[in-house]
Order: sequence, then structure tokens, then C-alpha cells
Amino acid sequence: MSEKEKIGLSLHDIADFGEEVALGDGRTIRAKGISAKGILTLLTRFPDMQKWLAGKDLQMGDVLFQAPDTIAAVIAAGTGSPGDVDAEDLAMSLPAEVQLDLIDAIMRQTFRSGFRPFVQRVLALYNGAVAGFGADPATKSPQASKPSSPTVTTPSESGTTVPAK
Repeated sequence: MSEKEKIGLSLHDIADFGEEVALGDGRTIRAKGISAKGILTLLTRFPDMQKWLAGKDLQMGDVLFQAPDTIAAVIAAGTGSPGDVDAEDLAMSLPAEVQLDLIDAIMRQTFRSGFRPFVQRVLALYNGAVAGFGADPATKSPQASKPSSPTVTTPSESGTTVPAK
């Protein structure tokens, strides 16, 4: 066994991971999936994607208007060019079936076990982290502590109140 085999792979060794997707003309493109940062960027850029992932109803007009841009951005991010406007323009010009093939491959690479198990794992990690801090995961922020005695204030010249000395 070589020293490298004992140590394992580095990120550089796996830079070519992914899935080849046929373009229909004999060529292929590699779908790699989308990183956590890429997902956050897409969710920030396309708020309706957040609503859709949360299971909320969307207005069909909004979906039809934003879908081509969202699909192109997902394809660019999932093929190694997140946020690249030129890559998004090229992705937008692909035939619809090729776009669908790429989206399918990107989803498989991004969420290997499926989207629902991914969300369940994220929530479990979140709940474990929150429990480690002793906070209730249902609360959005820590409860404010109550002062042991009321603060005495006196009016200032400007009409506001300031703590008494």
C-alpha cells in the first residue's frame, strides 16, 4: 500500500467528480452539484425558491417569469460556474430537455440521498447544535433576562431619559 493510499484522498484528487450528462450531439458536460454556499446564494437571489422549498404555494405568473433565470442559475452553479452570467446565458440557451437532464443530474449530485433526507439531516444538526447551547429550538432568539431591580431614570435636557447616577 502506497503512502498516498494510507493517507486518503485530498480535495485536489477529487476535483473531477460528478456525473457526465449527454448534450445530444455526442458531447457531454459534467454536473457536479451545488455547494452549501451556492445553495445559499441561489436562495438569496431567488426568494421564490425559498417559498417553493418550504412547500408554499407560488403564483403561476411569478413561477413562469422567474423559472428560466432560476434554471439557468442552477445549471451554471451545478456545473462549476456559480454566479457566472455568461454561463447562465449559455445554460438558458440549451434545449429544454438538456436543461432537465442537467437539473436531474445536479440534484443527484447535490442531494445524494434525496432532498428530504438532506433537509432532515440539516434540521437534526441544527437541533443538536441548539440543544448544545441549552436553547429551545422553537424560539428565534434567546430570552431577554429580567433586571433584578427597575432602572431609575431621570429626564435629560433634551427631553429623553437617562439612567440616574
